[in-house]
Amino acid sequence: MTGETPLDVVKIVYDAMKLASVEEQAKIAIDTAAPTFAKPHEEEEETTVYDLNHFDAKSKDAPPKSADEMVEAYMELLLNFPVMTLEDPFHGKDV
Repeated sequence: MTGETPLDVVKIVYDAMKLASVEEQAKIAIDTAAPTFAKPHEEEEETTVYDLNHFDAKSKDAPPKSADEMVEAYMELLLNFPVMTLEDPFHGKDV
């Protein structure tokens, strides 16, 4: 699955759940491991940004996301897929 975005991967898992007819019984748990792609903002070292280029080969030039932008991305997942839990969604100080 090289080049897939994290959202693409969740869609693939959900499609597999639907094919297996378990989308009503099964839920998705995601360990985002955000601390592994969190880094200090280049200009504001007190601020954490999240470098999704760490995963996404399609958009190597995409700017890092703020914690607020990550909340929006997580909300998209929670509203559109049967996600039961998000583990490590933020760097420790952003919680």
